[in-house]
Amino acid sequence: LLAGHLGYKCVMTDIQKIVPLMHDNCQVNEQRYKGEGAHTDGVCGGRWITPVAKRLMWGEEEDMSECKNSICGGNVDLILCSDLVYQVEDFQPLVDTLAYLSSDKTRIVLTMRIRFVDKFEMFMGLLKEHFQVDEVSPEVVQAIHPNPDIHLFEITKKK
Repeated sequence: LLAGHLGYKCVMTDIQKIVPLMHDNCQVNEQRYKGEGAHTDGVCGGRWITPVAKRLMWGEEEDMSECKNSICGGNVDLILCSDLVYQVEDFQPLVDTLAYLSSDKTRIVLTMRIRFVDKFEMFMGLLKEHFQVDEVSPEVVQAIHPNPDIHLFEITKKK
């Protein structure tokens, strides 16, 4: 929603049962920021672009293609991921999806809490086959979020 507020075209994704909720949230925010009486002052004023809510099942070609093609001819600049790494069986489909959606110009930002070190290392191993992964300094992350268990990674596709 923030990206839309800042004037960026974006696609929000989740499993199918969450998509209607995301869509409704986008519509409510569109009314707030574009409707009668909306605030148009400040850096974001008047530039609202309503995000699109889409289903994205990781690793499913049709979903990945539809999401990618929803963004400016398939040129994805930024992928924001938050707390996605849970189940081992989802690791490879997630990595495949990130690889499909990204180019060497795409920046991926991943935030997560490391719950199990062995699973985290397995996921990072798969991710590093396709991507350069850099962890943001814990001091920087804690200045944004005080929980020391939260980690932030900047990820780019290997050339």
